[in-house]
Amino acid sequence: MSLPWITIATADLNDAKAAQLISAVSSNALASGQQDPVPALISMIVEELRGAIGYSGKYGVSATPSSVPPNLKDMAVQKIVRICKRRLEQTLTQDDRDDETTYQKRLDYIRAGNWPVDQPDDPLGTAPSTPMGKVSSITAPARRATRSQLDNL
Repeated sequence: MSLPWITIATADLNDAKAAQLISAVSSNALASGQQDPVPALISMIVEELRGAIGYSGKYGVSATPSSVPPNLKDMAVQKIVRICKRRLEQTLTQDDRDDETTYQKRLDYIRAGNWPVDQPDDPLGTAPSTPMGKVSSITAPARRATRSQLDNL
């Protein structure tokens, strides 16, 4: 079954009970003239997920830019919140560190095609990160020339 993929917005981060954190990252922790970094952080994580999905070669990627499967939304939102905490130099709790480990493992599972991913209702023809090259192994018989045969050359 295919589903429309969703885009993640700042409101989704606020819904994750992180409104004060997101507000601080958006307005307080900025250099002079710096724009709100939250949209760039969202984009970075969304592209990381889309790349892992495409890399698997098993799942389709939505043609809708900056969208993720609905079943990976919470995973993406929690990752963005952890990045925001680090940006504010907040110490990650043990739960946050455990969540980060889980996130990295899930990314590996997604790349390997071993994690369920909602299929898009508007798939791209070719996934952007699908591996195209293959490594082949050639097994050859044992060496034809030996050291003694090469003496005096």
